Amino acid sequence: MERSENPAQFRLQRVHRHIKLYFHQAKEDVTLCNNKGFTLIEVLIAFSIVVVVTTTVIPMTTLLSYEREILHDRLKISLVLQEHLQSIIREDNDQTPPVTYEETIQTKRVQFNFSQKNKLIKGCVTWKNVQERTEKICLHGYKPS
Repeated sequence: MERSENPAQFRLQRVHRHIKLYFHQAKEDVTLCNNKGFTLIEVLIAFSIVVVVTTTVIPMTTLLSYEREILHDRLKISLVLQEHLQSIIREDNDQTPPVTYEETIQTKRVQFNFSQKNKLIKGCVTWKNVQERTEKICLHGYKPS
């Protein structure tokens, strides 16, 4: 770089040269020769994200599958209860409830109980669901004379 006659321009060129040298050195110093810590941090963050997602998703899917099975059992058992109640209502004989019996519906052992008060017939069914809780559904029907 040639020296200029103007002292201000000379200082400007000198400052420009120093800036170039500074950023050139800074670039060389910034090159990550030892970037193992940065990679370790990335791995730890990724691992923690995977752990959080896994610990929330797996219990949720298990709970959802239990609830789906419980709802399916409720629907199926209530339909069978309705069919049994209808057959008792349609019977022409004077055999009146109380009637209690057990039946297996989709590998579930269910207990039916029918009782009558005046012309109202009450049919209930009880069983244990997937979570080993006892469930009960009752339906009522009117038996015409």
